[in-house]
Amino acid sequence: AVRNVQLVAMRANGASLSRSIKLNGPPLRAFISSNNRYALLPSTQNPVVDVIDLNTLQRVKTLETPSLITQIQTDPLSQAVIGVAPDTDSIVIFDMAELTVRDAFRMRVGAELLALNEESGLAYVHGGQNDRRLQIVNVRGQNEQKTIRSFELDQPLWAMTSTNALAVCH
Repeated sequence: AVRNVQLVAMRANGASLSRSIKLNGPPLRAFISSNNRYALLPSTQNPVVDVIDLNTLQRVKTLETPSLITQIQTDPLSQAVIGVAPDTDSIVIFDMAELTVRDAFRMRVGAELLALNEESGLAYVHGGQNDRRLQIVNVRGQNEQKTIRSFELDQPLWAMTSTNALAVCH
């Protein structure tokens, strides 16, 4: 259901911009693109992400996704934003230069984004708390729509850092 939402942007000089716009359901939260031009507002009710221009606070596009997006991570060195649609076990890539979304790949069971390495542009994804399979996806370049490799871990993954992509296992 489309509903009015009040957006407020605070400027560095103390000024603020406020606007009421229509969104496709209440947003999960706002995620900012790496160039600070757009905010992505995934709906908590519909499988869409509203894209807001941060200069005008106007909705510029609504992107359809495989299911509700619960996690988003911005790649600071590209125009890519990676998102997780766990209801369909999907990882999607938002291209913020063209304002499009691609279904990058589907997991066997579940989907959870662990980390996005800022130097390499590699995203590390696994299926959930008891999953021992780790997928690696390049969110930049020509092979962004497929996994580079996957491998089995000795134990379920517990945590991962985004800086150096080291895993900490139980």
